[in-house]
Amino acid sequence: MKFQPIEPYEKAIYWERDGNLQEIAKVLEKPEARVKTKWREVCKFLSGAFFVSAGILFYLYITGTPIPLIGTHFMVGPGVNGLRSIIHAILFLVTFYFGFIRK
Repeated sequence: MKFQPIEPYEKAIYWERDGNLQEIAKVLEKPEARVKTKWREVCKFLSGAFFVSAGILFYLYITGTPIPLIGTHFMVGPGVNGLRSIIHAILFLVTFYFGFIRK
């Protein structure tokens, strides 16, 4: 018995066992079956993550706390944390704009 896809937009994956074709899965290529990414929600999430990260990095910069790199004997200095804090603050503003302000 040979299985055929019902609609022309579907692709079926088959495998053979005992001389018969068996259907494993159908891969849908219909536009309705695709998932649409909600970029506004992604930007809302990222704005929160960048806000927290910028705050923590700024705190580490102000207190002068070096951060050890895991598995090495190297330390990330407070100056690097200050620079990273500025970058994360800028990324927070950009993602905040695209997530909450822009319509």
